[in-house]
Amino acid sequence: MKLRHAAALALMSWYLIDPPAETPDPNLPLSEWEIVDQFNSKAECVRSAEVTHAWAKKSPDLYSYERNPDRYAKCVSSKDPGIKDLDENSN
Repeated sequence: MKLRHAAALALMSWYLIDPPAETPDPNLPLSEWEIVDQFNSKAECVRSAEVTHAWAKKSPDLYSYERNPDRYAKCVSSKDPGIKDLDENSN
């Protein structure tokens, strides 16, 4: 692996995001989603998302997991252009 490639990977992180609780619409642009947590690897993020999905499957509410699994926790790379504004707004 080239040094530049390794450095680029080191700068990447992964966000676990949810649509806003007030308007839980999975079709909202990613820039309107909320950062739940940040991880150093995709695998760590996916494990956390799986925990959230398991919880959601047990939660009997209007936005149940079965009706809309995309409503709950999604992992997104910090390099995803759709989260640029989200990243800036989280500070």
